[in-house]
Amino acid sequence: MIVASAMEKLITIIIPTYNMERYLAKCLDTLVISDENMGLLEVLVVNDGSKDASGRIAHWYEGKYPATFRVIDKENGNYMPMLTGIRVAFQMNADRSSPHFLSD
Repeated sequence: MIVASAMEKLITIIIPTYNMERYLAKCLDTLVISDENMGLLEVLVVNDGSKDASGRIAHWYEGKYPATFRVIDKENGNYMPMLTGIRVAFQMNADRSSPHFLSD
């Protein structure tokens, strides 16, 4: 498995979430990719003050894939997370990615 430092990440995907427990795990599952590419990906889940289980779901992925997933817990409102990928993409938490998106 490739483990890249923050400066070697190819892409950062930001997933803003607020009370999306129904969709979040499905969305994050689509970002668990092959071991050889997982280290090139950074996924930031911005938990925008969710009142449901969204934060717990996001932290589970962060615990299981700590080199790829990070969770930012904050009160509801504006944010500007620090981005380390060469390219940045926003994905809504109800969206799903192709398993080949990093190589496409």
